[in-house]
Amino acid sequence: MKRLALLLTISFLFLNIYGFKNKTPIKWGKISKSEFEITSFRGDTAVPAIILCDYGNIRITNRTIYSHHKRIKINHQEGLKYGRIEIPYRYRDNHDDIMVFKANVYQNQNGSIKRSSYRLKDAVSIPLNNDTKMIVLELPDIKPGFIIEYYYEIASLDFVKLDDW
Repeated sequence: MKRLALLLTISFLFLNIYGFKNKTPIKWGKISKSEFEITSFRGDTAVPAIILCDYGNIRITNRTIYSHHKRIKINHQEGLKYGRIEIPYRYRDNHDDIMVFKANVYQNQNGSIKRSSYRLKDAVSIPLNNDTKMIVLELPDIKPGFIIEYYYEIASLDFVKLDDW
């Protein structure tokens, strides 16, 4: 088992050094006015919210680094539930460290885009059990028509069992 883990780690390091040039599908904070005009998903205008992008990446260095970037357009009142961002992490023995956490809320005001920014200090950490906590950020005053964007990076000590999204 240790050999397999070592082989996988070396393979991932090789791919990181020589392989992929990570091209992200969206850039942080780069919102276009056309994203505010999206009101349906595959012709369905009743959807409460539309996930414009949900992108994750895993890098293996001396720790496993998870990064996650998500952008959501709120269409209707029922979509306001996406204004609660929840990120579970294992805190016992410093297993996971939250390296980066940021969130933005965008609104289109007569053609100009207004941004509100939030950081880790704006969130709370809620214990779930003896091993796990959850970062929770309740975005205030969001309304239909707004776009929510958040990004985080977690450094984990786990090299064998990778987390899913």
